[in-house]
Amino acid sequence: MKALVRRIAWPCYFVLMTAFSGVAVHSYLNACSILKDHTVVDASLELVDTESRTKKGHTTTTYRFEYSYTVAGQEFTQDYSAVNDKGERYL
Repeated sequence: MKALVRRIAWPCYFVLMTAFSGVAVHSYLNACSILKDHTVVDASLELVDTESRTKKGHTTTTYRFEYSYTVAGQEFTQDYSAVNDKGERYL
């Protein structure tokens, strides 16, 4: 019985590892193609909301920004949140 399991286990292991390697290579090539075809876009950033919370004597300020940009005639709007010093540099 053990010999049968060993005979079946190694081919199954080989097939699974080959499939996993194929998926990994495909993902790597896809990521490389995305990184090669990038575009840098200038977008204006505007402050939408500010929220301050105090917990145990420490105040945390969360800044919510919104930006929009146009690609191929289509406008996209996204938002971005930053906390304390990371958000203050955009003011």
